Amino acid sequence: MAVKTLLKKLKKGFFSLWGFGIICSASILFSTGALTYIQYQQQEAKAYEQSHALSRLLSEKIKHMIRGIETRFANLVVFIEHLDKKEKNHFIQTSLSLQQQQEPSIMDLLLINPQGKITHWSGTGIPPDVSDRDYVKAHLMEPAYQGLYIGKPQLSRVHKNQWFFGVSQGFYDAHGQLLYILVAIMDINFIHNALKASQLTHEGSLAVARKDGYIYSRVPEHDTI
Repeated sequence: MAVKTLLKKLKKGFFSLWGFGIICSASILFSTGALTYIQYQQQEAKAYEQSHALSRLLSEKIKHMIRGIETRFANLVVFIEHLDKKEKNHFIQTSLSLQQQQEPSIMDLLLINPQGKITHWSGTGIPPDVSDRDYVKAHLMEPAYQGLYIGKPQLSRVHKNQWFFGVSQGFYDAHGQLLYILVAIMDINFIHNALKASQLTHEGSLAVARKDGYIYSRVPEHDTI
């Protein structure tokens, strides 16, 4: 009897210990899972904050670039309007070339007439036909686009295998008639280099796009756009 009683007590103790072990294991697993989830939330929040900070920084860089183009356009307009007609052709060409050389992100500067043809440009040789480009058509349609137009990404006809986007603005006389269009042909690599320099994490992705879905650049996989 004494042996049986002892065995019963041992069994009871064993099952109690086993049950306690399960509870402890479950508690450890729960604690580990909760800790992992908290760490994940913290990492996610940190990544979210980082992406927003990078987005704001890139946005400011692009805004600065656009403001720089607006300033160049304004300076060119003042210059053009004060030129003597006899000197106009030579000095406009020279001014466009100088302005383009001062800003590495500008591939070309164009002066376009109301018919959509290039009359002067910063390049050499015969200028290309750009009358079908969106940055020109936007100012020729009725009603004409007002303000600075940001064109969609396109492949250059002059610079082999290079992508660009046009930034253009129409200028009018006192009666609202179009006098000319100024265009800055912007190198898309300027935006891509800014994205690459953003110190993005391996898991992240950044892109610059228009509201209608056109993507100017994206990291990673810029070459697949």
